Amino acid sequence: MAAHRKYTRELLEEAVRHSTSVADVLRFLGLLQAGGTHAHVSRTIRAFDLDTTHFVRHQGGGQHRRLGPEHVFQVLPAGCTDAPPS
Repeated sequence: MAAHRKYTRELLEEAVRHSTSVADVLRFLGLLQAGGTHAHVSRTIRAFDLDTTHFVRHQGGGQHRRLGPEHVFQVLPAGCTDAPPS
């Protein structure tokens, strides 16, 4: 007996074809971008072995670098109870 699927292969094929990410697929399908929905659709795309090689990880161009601790943490003077201005 085949497993019940909420999304048909044809529907996901079309959504994937017109999208550049799983988030785009969710928007195409009119779904909320909640974690569980994203995970479910991702698993279903993989189960159907749909081609996602055209998906991009980051949009907007440029490199995305993590900030080092020297940019994130500040040492406050002893006795300071106020947060520094942001």
